[in-house]
Amino acid sequence: MIVVDSSVFIADLRDEATPATRFMRALEAEHELVIGDLVALEVLQGIANERDAAVLENALLNYGLTTMLDEPVAVAAARNFRTLRRRGIALRKTPDLIIATFCMVHGHHLLHQDCDFEHFEKLLGLRVYRPH
Repeated sequence: MIVVDSSVFIADLRDEATPATRFMRALEAEHELVIGDLVALEVLQGIANERDAAVLENALLNYGLTTMLDEPVAVAAARNFRTLRRRGIALRKTPDLIIATFCMVHGHHLLHQDCDFEHFEKLLGLRVYRPH
């Protein structure tokens, strides 16, 4: 399965036609995507208009959200944080740590447009999907 990061959702909401947004649209209809609760939070908190937020919330909930932070992910995320810190990498956002670790624990690929995930890919083995 492919987990979609908020960076792709946000680009799509801004009508940015990128390889990642086009790929997300194609897979969305086939329910081949994993949308995490944490990703939904990141996307929904950025919507200024309550009416637009309600429409998007309904669409996300109808698609189905996956819980991303459970005990195994929490423990693995803390381990990943310490590993990256030992290598001199300071993570900017805890949600990215959780999203990347969730993908690694569950064997999913991540579809993203966020350079913050590069350390996870290069140093920890995060599998990233790169549409053409």
